[in-house]
Amino acid sequence: MDTFTLIGAITIFANILSTLIIIRCVISWFRMRRDGALVQLVHTLTDPIILPIRALLDKSPLGSNMGNSGMMLDLSPIIALLLIGGVQRLLISIL
Repeated sequence: MDTFTLIGAITIFANILSTLIIIRCVISWFRMRRDGALVQLVHTLTDPIILPIRALLDKSPLGSNMGNSGMMLDLSPIIALLLIGGVQRLLISIL
């Protein structure tokens, strides 16, 4: 496989995944049925990334402080986007 094709595939995959995470955030702002097909698809595709990050944040001092203060701010999508960008840049630099 050509290096440029592989770089293109990595970039497209990262962009699609990032877009899905942003869509997940926007969906959370609105009152939508959680059993809708679009909502389920977005959650199914993004849960493998978001849920482990959320679990780590819940165990961290940052997560427990936010929970105790009554703030309902989920940082897991932001961290997921940063990780996707970092992994994308790492893989491209390796190639």
